[in-house]
Amino acid sequence: MSPAGNVRVNETGERVSIQADGTFQFPALAPGTYSLTFQHRQGSRAKLNSLSLEGRGDAAITVTIQQGRAFLQEKVHLHRDKADLMGRVLDVGTDTFSLQAEGMTFVIGWNAETRWIHLSGVQDLQAGQDLEVKGRVTGTQQVMAEKIRLHEPQGAGDGGGGDGGGRKMEACGEIEAVDPAAQTLVVQGTTFFWDDGTEFEHLAPEDLAVGMMVKVEGVEQPDGSWWAEKIEAEDHCGH
Repeated sequence: MSPAGNVRVNETGERVSIQADGTFQFPALAPGTYSLTFQHRQGSRAKLNSLSLEGRGDAAITVTIQQGRAFLQEKVHLHRDKADLMGRVLDVGTDTFSLQAEGMTFVIGWNAETRWIHLSGVQDLQAGQDLEVKGRVTGTQQVMAEKIRLHEPQGAGDGGGGDGGGRKMEACGEIEAVDPAAQTLVVQGTTFFWDDGTEFEHLAPEDLAVGMMVKVEGVEQPDGSWWAEKIEAEDHCGH
């Protein structure tokens, strides 16, 4: 999609133009989870299903549009002493690694309390990986990671964070467990993870709670985990 067009925040109705260089800016979005619709002047559209802003502060994102879908590629959101990053590993040291996101290079550290998702630990880190990092700002472009998650490049398959070639399944029932920090939930005994490519219908990620009835459409990943392509609130589950 060429830059000619606009972007709409579906939850607020706010709309801004895409500039000639492909950039756009919303001046004051409150913390929350939003979906964005990109519309070309010739009528074609693409939707970014989920963009989470966990606090106030400037956020920069890079979005790629392919075949009518928008995918989040990079993200830098710094709010107070918190950092929410999505980018690519440049190099790995003995106790830190560098992550490039939105033209900036961050030095990321970890400790015994850091949660590793789709990675067993630092031994799995390597240059060129796409990671999501959430943590505490400790200095200028320095972050102590609370969570590090291997992030499949969106748009590589049919789904956002998933591989379109994996097996698919549907699970409908009450949420048995939910972990907002790890972005996982358990339905019918299966653990699903969600990301910015997951489509949420009739609910937002922060609404997920144990006992809530939902339907999850999942895609199996190469490591055997299940990515939630879509999570939908349900009144009941029929067969």
